[in-house]
Amino acid sequence: MNHASPVEGSRPAPSMLRLATASLAGTAIEFYDFFVYGTAAALVLGPLFFPTFSPLAGTLAAFATFGSGSSPGRWAPCCSGTSGTGTAGVRSSSPRCC
Repeated sequence: MNHASPVEGSRPAPSMLRLATASLAGTAIEFYDFFVYGTAAALVLGPLFFPTFSPLAGTLAAFATFGSGSSPGRWAPCCSGTSGTGTAGVRSSSPRCC
């Protein structure tokens, strides 16, 4: 009986439970980060960093800084044409928007 042996030096595939747990943990940490910063932007950061603005304008400026910090990570793959998944130099099939 000839059994196919695994390639020497290869690692076994991770289990679905481990993948799901890692994905859940990463998503929960990212949600917590955005939730805390969004709450701080609404309540604290406007008056703290923009004291000369009106309360509404200060809050909107704080939300604008929040948006400008989170949007580049979302648009970078579209504009650069790379997937950003650790495939250095490999182009994705998505069209460039910039």
